[in-house]
Amino acid sequence: MKAVTLGAVALAFAGFAVAAYEYIAVQDLRAQLQQTHAQRETLRAQVEEQIAANTALQNTFEGQIASLQDNLQSGSRQLALLSASLQEAREMLNPGTAIPAPSDAVTPPASP
Repeated sequence: MKAVTLGAVALAFAGFAVAAYEYIAVQDLRAQLQQTHAQRETLRAQVEEQIAANTALQNTFEGQIASLQDNLQSGSRQLALLSASLQEAREMLNPGTAIPAPSDAVTPPASP
């Protein structure tokens, strides 16, 4: 009878040890899960900040591109006006002989 009682006590002790080990493992997993959740939230906040910064940069770049396009159009108009003014000045200097502007010059046909 003593052997059965000792066996039951040993079995109960082994069961308690397994339960304690499983409890500790569950607690460790919960702590890891909380840490992972906190890291995920930190990363989510960083991603949101990066998206906001990227959006601001995109808006800035789009504004700069629009400004460059406007400047290019303005420069093209100014160049056309300068070209016309240059042609007018040439004609005023040489009223009898019209000197063609370089863009108006006619190239001779290629000889066969």
